[in-house]
Amino acid sequence: MLTGIKSRRPAIGTLLVHVLLVVVCGCGSFHAGVPDAFVGQWTCEELASDGKTDTGFYELYIEEDGFFSLYDAAAGNPGISGQMGNDTGSRIECRFDTDDFDVPYCWDIKSAKDVLEYELNADTLKLGHNDAWMTFHRVRDEGICVPVPESLDELIAFDLPPGFQLDMEYPCYGEDGQPIVQKGYASERDGYFSAAILSYRGYDCMSDVSQKIDIDECIDSLSRPRQIKIDGTTCYIGTIESDDMPDMVAVAYLPLDDYVFEFRLSNYDEQLTDEQAEAFETILWSVRDSDQCVRP
Repeated sequence: MLTGIKSRRPAIGTLLVHVLLVVVCGCGSFHAGVPDAFVGQWTCEELASDGKTDTGFYELYIEEDGFFSLYDAAAGNPGISGQMGNDTGSRIECRFDTDDFDVPYCWDIKSAKDVLEYELNADTLKLGHNDAWMTFHRVRDEGICVPVPESLDELIAFDLPPGFQLDMEYPCYGEDGQPIVQKGYASERDGYFSAAILSYRGYDCMSDVSQKIDIDECIDSLSRPRQIKIDGTTCYIGTIESDDMPDMVAVAYLPLDDYVFEFRLSNYDEQLTDEQAEAFETILWSVRDSDQCVRP
C-alpha cells in the first residue's frame, strides 16, 4: 500500500469546472445539414452591411447535406467552401476546406471552423460574422445545380495499352468521399493519358460544379477537330495546348446520356504520332456504350 498520499474531495468550484468541461466536450459533435430553404444558388448584393466591402461578385451554392461553396463568380477564383451544420435557427456552424480559403474581407475568419449568424426571409438569405452581413438573393432562372451522382469508374470502362499506371485521382469538390471525376495514367514510353467527367447535365464537373459549361466552346477550342463515331455516338477529337502540359495534347469529348466525358493523351512532344493517335482512338472505342452507362 502506498503511504504518504492523502485523498480529498474536490471543492464545489472544481466540480463545476469539470461538469462544464464535460458539457463543452459533449457539444463538440458536428451534424452536417442545412434547412431546406438554404438549398440552391444565391447571388450577393453589391456591398456588405459595413457599406464599404465589395461583395457583388460573390455567388453561393448550398446543398441539402450541408456542402457549400462561396466563390468569386466574376474571376472564377475560390472563396470558401466546406460543410454547414448544427443549425440553431439563427446560427449555423461551418467547417471550412482550407485548401482554398479566401474569406470575404469583412468577415475576418481565420480558423478552419466558425459560426455564421443568419436571417432567412423567403428568397433572401443574410449571413453574418463579426457584425458584418452579406445579403444573398436566390437564383431561380438558372435552376438548382446538380452534383455528379456517380464516380468515373461506375460510369465507364476502358482498356489502356500496356505500361500505363494510375498516376492521379481527382475527386469532385476536392474532398474525401466525393465521386472521382478524373483519373490520370502515366507511361514512360507512351506519355500521359487521362479520363474525366467533363460535365453532367451541362454542369461543370472539373472545376466548379455549380457552373454551367459550354461543350461547343470546348470543341471550338480544339485545333483541327474531327468527328468519329463511337458505337453510333459522335465523338469530337483534336489537339489543344494545355496549361499544365505545354506540349500539344490530343483531346476527345464523348457524350453519353447526361454526361460528357473528356479524354486526353500526351506524349510530352510537339505532336502525337500516327500510331499514338490510333491507340487513342482504340481507347475511345473501348468505352462502354450508352446502354451500359449508369443512369442517375
